[in-house]
Amino acid sequence: MVSGFNDVVNFCIGVCLVGNYCSISIDCGILDDFRYTDDKTEIEYISGKDFIDSGENKNINSKFNHENLQKYLWNVRSFPQGNRSCYTIRPHEGKDTTYFIRATFMYGNYDEQDKLPEFDLCIGVNIWDKVERFDVGSTTGQIIRYKDDAYDRMWFPYNFPQSIPFNTSSAVDSVNHSEYKLPSMVMDTAVRPMNNDSLDFEVDTNDPTLEFYIYLHFAELEIIQENEKREFNINQNGNSWKKSVVPLYLSSTTINSTTPVRGPKLKFSIDKTEISTLPPILNAMEVYIFKDFLQAPTDQEDVNAIMDIKVSNGVTKIWQGDPCLPQPAWDGLTCKDNGYNPHIIISLNLGSSGLTGKISPSVARLKSLEYLDLSNNSLTGPLLEFLSQMPSLTFLHHQLAPSVRSVLRIVKTLAATVERLTKQNRDLEEQLRHKNIAPDNQGADQEGTSAERRNQEGQQASNTPSKPERQNVSIPSLMDMAPPLIIAELQAMKEQMEVMMNALKG
Repeated sequence: MVSGFNDVVNFCIGVCLVGNYCSISIDCGILDDFRYTDDKTEIEYISGKDFIDSGENKNINSKFNHENLQKYLWNVRSFPQGNRSCYTIRPHEGKDTTYFIRATFMYGNYDEQDKLPEFDLCIGVNIWDKVERFDVGSTTGQIIRYKDDAYDRMWFPYNFPQSIPFNTSSAVDSVNHSEYKLPSMVMDTAVRPMNNDSLDFEVDTNDPTLEFYIYLHFAELEIIQENEKREFNINQNGNSWKKSVVPLYLSSTTINSTTPVRGPKLKFSIDKTEISTLPPILNAMEVYIFKDFLQAPTDQEDVNAIMDIKVSNGVTKIWQGDPCLPQPAWDGLTCKDNGYNPHIIISLNLGSSGLTGKISPSVARLKSLEYLDLSNNSLTGPLLEFLSQMPSLTFLHHQLAPSVRSVLRIVKTLAATVERLTKQNRDLEEQLRHKNIAPDNQGADQEGTSAERRNQEGQQASNTPSKPERQNVSIPSLMDMAPPLIIAELQAMKEQMEVMMNALKG
């Protein structure tokens, strides 16, 4: 799930299977039944109609629509209603697969307000962040992407201060590709320091608490003579990171951090060694922000129940993504933070929502629900049966009022009766064990004299309640309004207790 908040403007979402071609590419602002193939990348784009059910398509202002603008940026999708809008994407490759996901945004003054929207972006229930890739020493000044990059990564041109760019006309990695499948157009350019000794640069993180993974990519672009050598050490924030790196001719070498690094600024120094005759170089760099997705989604049973209610009763509210997270929860829902366990739904307000048909039985699956409002709808169905399965419910507002409010009290009374009968049932069973008489063998013990039997009965009477108390197993008059399931349970318990009472009589 990809989600955002507050007038989100989505233009393009790409979901790529790592190691393969992008499986889903969405132009979020085009008409529902429209699709096209991009002339430059040959990527096929489809509309977002199968991935989201809210939002409005708009055109960007004409002054921003020039011939070099990517086609997927010509239109936008705006979400002026609701707190949260989510794209739910289910690639056919399924779970347990690594995906590369990219979302592209452009405002383009589509609403003539000249005010950039601000919003959060999430994957699932956790805040999303970005990855930066730099084509160091670029000579074209263009962004490199698919088809030059098999994963459709976007490499932005970048040159370091106090550095000299250079390139080769030969292809890099033309024979053997590294595991990163770096584009030749990225790796065939590089920079070297003007002072020939040290290539220094830094990455501004803007947040010392964030953690990063850094990938530096190298490839030798020049033919090294026998009396020449290019070798360098890499330092990060003054600490040795990698020693004696020797890049291979027209072949990629990647040096990366095996553990995340942090700091307000990440300073790098690539220094030639004492035996090196040539300056250090750098061809490309990637900066990944490490995100630990600690927030668990909503309890799955609650999610399944509320989604079934949405479909069964035709709820038209903007219910997308996870019901509880990121906050705020869906319109009409209140959720409870359950500590280290998933959030749970404790309140459902669907009053005056234009609902029709039978009440979804999935309402009873919301076991933690305390508040339920179904008033001012046209719903039918056996709501009373559901109440017996909702132990936490304390408030109900429904068109069956006024009698329905009393049903909660009735159910609680009946529940107390069940508990009382259960205790009496256990007491009787205990007495039967002492007497060594089983309910299904009542009256079978014919041994002993009548005097002995009277003696036993006298001893039993001293340890047990009087017979009138035991025989007074009555069902409350509220039974007429009780759900059938509770009636059946009470009746079965009553019959079982009568059998045991007869057995105790001997």
